Amino acid sequence: MGVVVLLLLGLPVFLSLLLPKLRKNGGKINPPGPPGLPFIGNLHQLDTSALHLNLSQLSKKYGPLMSMRLGSVPTLVVSSAKMAKEVMKTHDLAFSNRPALLGQRKLSYNGLDIAFSPCNDYWRDMRKLCTLHLFSPKRLQSFRPIREDEVAQMVKKISVLSTSSRLANLSEIVTALTTNSICRVAFSKRYDDEGQEAHQFRSFFCEIQALWATFFFSDHFPVMGWLDKFTGSCARLEKHFKVMDVFFQDLIDEHLAPEKSNSTAEDFIDILLQLRKDGLSSFNLTLDHIKALLMDILVGGTDGLSATVVWTMTELIKNPVVMDKVQGEVRTLVGKKGRVDDDDLQKLLYLKAVIKEAMRLHPPAPLLIPRETMDRCVIEGYEIQPKTLVYVNVWAIGRDPESWETPEEFSPERFLDSTIDYKGQDFEFLPFGGGRRGCPGISMGAATVELALANLLYSFDWELPSGMKKEDVDSDTTLGLAMHKKNALCLLPVSRKEGEYIARKNGGKVHPPGPPGLPFIGNLHHFDTSVLHLNLWQLSKYGPLMSMRLGSVPTLVVSTAKMAKEVMKTHDLAFSNRPALLEQQKLSYNGLDVAFSACNDYWRDMRKLCTVHLFSPKRLQSFRPIREDEVAQMVKKISMLSTSSKPANLNEIATALTLNSTCSVAFRKRYDDEVGGTDALSATVVWTMTELIKNPVEMNRVQEEDPESWETPEEFSPERFLDSTIDYKGQDFEFLPFGGGRRGCPGISMGAAAVELALANLLYSFDWELPSGMKKEDVDRDTTQGQLLQNSGMCGATFSTFFVPVFLLFFLTKYRKNGVTGPPSPPGLHFVGNLHQLPKSDLHSYLLKLSQKYGQVMSLRLGVVPTVVISSARVAKEVLKTNDLAVSSRPTSVGRRRMSYDGLDIAFSPYNECWREMRKICTLHLFTTKIAQSFRPVREDEVARMIKRIAELATSSKLANISETVYALTNTTICRIGYSKRYDDDGHVSRRFHGLIAETQAMLGTFFFSDNLPPLGWLDKLNGTCARLEKTFKGMDEFFQELIDEHLNRERPGSKHKDIIDILLQMKKNELASFNLTFDHIKGVLMNIVVGGTDTSSAVLDWAMTLLIKNPTVLDKVQKEIRMVVRNKGRVDEDDLQKLPYLKAVVKETMRLHPPFPLLVPRETLQKCVLDGYEIPAKTTVLLSAWAFGRDPEFWQNPEEFLPDRFMGSIVDFRGNDFELIPFGAGRRGCPGISLGAMVVELALANLLYPFNWELPPGMKKEDIDLEGIAGLVVQGKNSLLLLPKICDHHI
Repeated sequence: MGVVVLLLLGLPVFLSLLLPKLRKNGGKINPPGPPGLPFIGNLHQLDTSALHLNLSQLSKKYGPLMSMRLGSVPTLVVSSAKMAKEVMKTHDLAFSNRPALLGQRKLSYNGLDIAFSPCNDYWRDMRKLCTLHLFSPKRLQSFRPIREDEVAQMVKKISVLSTSSRLANLSEIVTALTTNSICRVAFSKRYDDEGQEAHQFRSFFCEIQALWATFFFSDHFPVMGWLDKFTGSCARLEKHFKVMDVFFQDLIDEHLAPEKSNSTAEDFIDILLQLRKDGLSSFNLTLDHIKALLMDILVGGTDGLSATVVWTMTELIKNPVVMDKVQGEVRTLVGKKGRVDDDDLQKLLYLKAVIKEAMRLHPPAPLLIPRETMDRCVIEGYEIQPKTLVYVNVWAIGRDPESWETPEEFSPERFLDSTIDYKGQDFEFLPFGGGRRGCPGISMGAATVELALANLLYSFDWELPSGMKKEDVDSDTTLGLAMHKKNALCLLPVSRKEGEYIARKNGGKVHPPGPPGLPFIGNLHHFDTSVLHLNLWQLSKYGPLMSMRLGSVPTLVVSTAKMAKEVMKTHDLAFSNRPALLEQQKLSYNGLDVAFSACNDYWRDMRKLCTVHLFSPKRLQSFRPIREDEVAQMVKKISMLSTSSKPANLNEIATALTLNSTCSVAFRKRYDDEVGGTDALSATVVWTMTELIKNPVEMNRVQEEDPESWETPEEFSPERFLDSTIDYKGQDFEFLPFGGGRRGCPGISMGAAAVELALANLLYSFDWELPSGMKKEDVDRDTTQGQLLQNSGMCGATFSTFFVPVFLLFFLTKYRKNGVTGPPSPPGLHFVGNLHQLPKSDLHSYLLKLSQKYGQVMSLRLGVVPTVVISSARVAKEVLKTNDLAVSSRPTSVGRRRMSYDGLDIAFSPYNECWREMRKICTLHLFTTKIAQSFRPVREDEVARMIKRIAELATSSKLANISETVYALTNTTICRIGYSKRYDDDGHVSRRFHGLIAETQAMLGTFFFSDNLPPLGWLDKLNGTCARLEKTFKGMDEFFQELIDEHLNRERPGSKHKDIIDILLQMKKNELASFNLTFDHIKGVLMNIVVGGTDTSSAVLDWAMTLLIKNPTVLDKVQKEIRMVVRNKGRVDEDDLQKLPYLKAVVKETMRLHPPFPLLVPRETLQKCVLDGYEIPAKTTVLLSAWAFGRDPEFWQNPEEFLPDRFMGSIVDFRGNDFELIPFGAGRRGCPGISLGAMVVELALANLLYPFNWELPPGMKKEDIDLEGIAGLVVQGKNSLLLLPKICDHHI
């Protein structure tokens, strides 16, 4: 490292001699460009948030052919059509290579794709393969059904939003369209649901897109490539490449599987595998080649297409005249056909002009993919050297006034009667590039964009959100591989009217009113068969007796009790026939049943037979044992789920119950292995349970109730039937679930008996809760119709060493010598100090080793930040007691300040009046003994759930993942205490929550140049760390705000126990705080509780179980203690904990060896102080190594051994008074929630040890268990702890 730094320090002189010579070469000069700095060149001038705009502004000053130097890489920026033609036509071959950038090479399988491959024979063969086999006109046409189907699904999705007058997020909708289209074309998959597979796909896809734009030092500063490893960029790249590779391999394996169903349309994987099998390529086509191509298609195809559609809609909503004109063209051409298909597109000339104009102003890839020169060439008298990086700024070219009149205006007319196209031959318009390296899939992309836009404009009128003007629509961008709109485009879709209503008359009699229909199909286009009842209810605005025409069939829809009585009583005979529908006739043996038979003498005889012989009261009573037995089996099945804390799928369970009951009654058979479909009885049970679990004050919106018959018809109010004679037998026409009149269901009594018995047992046997993380509002009423991220952070480009080396040498020397000898220190380097010596992982262990050499009070310099590391319990007492006030502040950290709402929390706030008041609130109102005791039911309930889950694993002899189990326990416990939520399912809300927590934890531990190397603070923006921080903070802030809003909602049901948010909001409302308690203060506290509380407790539990399984003698001893105290009670409760001293000793010993915060939260000195005889200046960061204190031989015998007995009879505790054991800190800044955390840990550990004996997985010995940790805010075990639970004989 010293050699590297010497080389770097010598570069200014070397470069000052060399650079003038590089400017001139053989009489030829480089193109003009902005002056750069030694070593970093022009990197400091780049604004990566809008690089295309940044380079365009520079090119206006330095010319359309501009040279720069990005680190050590010579770079050329092309910003005019004339220069683009020179590059992509005149000198196309010389400019046709790709630079070997680290991220792109890795993700493209070392250049085995098309987009990033170097220009060589292999690339030419690959391009030929793609042109002939993947993107040919014939292939494009074969994928037409996919495009049209995906667009139809998009239109349907928007139609649902339009019906309910909800905004459509076009950014999300169009991204889903293009992603699903590309995925179906490439590998016959769709990822638009909320399942785990879809979530994993979107997650890794976003990470891959982010990695394309990641800065790697190796690309620009080869000598500093080690920083890519130091910052974690290489690890992040490798991690996500492996995820991508596994994803593609799984897809290929599915296509290679013999049982794969033959599809009528081949996808890209099919085609490529066939080429590989037949040996039709001119080279050895491997699976890596196929994966590389898939990566190009997926990443390149999805982003560019969605960005184009969104930008086009953005420009249209800002230009209503153009919007009207293009909609008029589309609608005039397509007429009443109902949709736009591929055949229409060639006739939509103005639509094509609109798309071209949108791509001119907003090209999907504003800088294209960088090129690299292969040979020396001369352009406009300037000599361009080989290995020069080339950016073609098509964004600037599209706005070049030399090529375009009024270039900033959106004017599609400029493309009418113009031959200019985006195929790469017109150099003033290159949204997809040109020359050899132009995009080979242009035609496929254009077809998707045109079809999507045409249907969006044909099917809907578009309006801005209420209160928003067109001037408010922004054009801010966010940069990745493609240039997306920064803020989502949300518009209000309005389904356009097809024609005017015309009253229909027949023989002087007026038909009932109804919606206007179309020729031939009538009203079929109005039907949404997925929710037909709701659809018809909404249409009943035309009246309770509504006429329609379904094709050629006249149809009547009845929607009130009054009209139902007319139909089923007054005119019952006239309305008692059944239509002869093909499917029903076939399945009913041509009407030989009861339900679908025509009304005739046969039907009357069949109904009599059923009434007298099948559904009589006597027959109903004879089947009672069957009903009761089936219900008992259902209850038993749910009990097993309850024991293991698994959610019960009531849809499946109720369907199985009713199916088996009916089959047993009908033909003495049960079919409960695999159950599908539904029927009236199971639907009734499920809907009833849905309404009960949702809220007894809400009514199912999809039920068609009549406000003339019911008060508050949308409310779920069973009381309305008490003291009421209304029944479902068919005589009360406001309530006809089984019909009425002649055609009412003859088996009502049997069905009612089954439903009532099942429901009564469900409610008697169990209490019911929603899945963790789900709110009552999340319970949907959707129906089915039938007859039933590692920081991409860069760390450490040290340009300032070269920019002001003399100043820094003077400053740092002066800084280090203040007239008083500081603590001993390992030698550091100028500017970076000791930063280069710090490992990314096991920092606590590394500092302990250093302290053994340099002393228990050791000074470091981390960049410009003076730092002291304390590794002795004796000196810790000086810090945390003698000098507690002087060392009670927190160092300013960009990440921690932002995530703590600028220090409005407890943990990261500087020491000031606000912090003192906030700590007082926590001590007096949040973490008192009384409050901790009030949460006892939550703790015991969550521990009981955990035990049930493990018991199920034990029953089936499955391994338990202790690490995951205890994390889930502590997470759900903290969330319920904090804001009465559980997030332990796999739903969208849970994934969002866990993602936010993981990102927040990552950002709190992320390295920011601004903290340690202020002159390099600009690198935080360049490498995306600032953007990632802001994104994470906004996500967290929105999440906490939603929780607060829920608690402020007056309709929120009251709870017996207040959570943390309740307490803080009450204090805010009653102004009980001595300062203005804001929502940001509350959010800051919530962040501390959730992030700090979850990891610490789970880490202690995980380490405790690890140490116990490695020490079977201790394990046996602590289990005997617990079982002697608890005996056969069945569980350990909190009353038992005080009688378990050895358990407490085990917990203490665990925290001694593995404190959750091995370096505590850093402190900062407020004023000068003396520690162990060394003078410590103000503003010094102080790191307290709890890890070292727990291993200090001055206080502990055999400190590396796990010996809980050392705490038996000892008064040493972890509450902050014994400085040899301070896993949660001490003094003013000690953790105020210690008692709450200790209760969770002790209760959980006792219950893990009481009912189960624990064994290692087969073939594993205790010596095989590793104690390697992985660093974060909290040190967790690197590898999950997997153990085999066995239920203890005494435990039932």
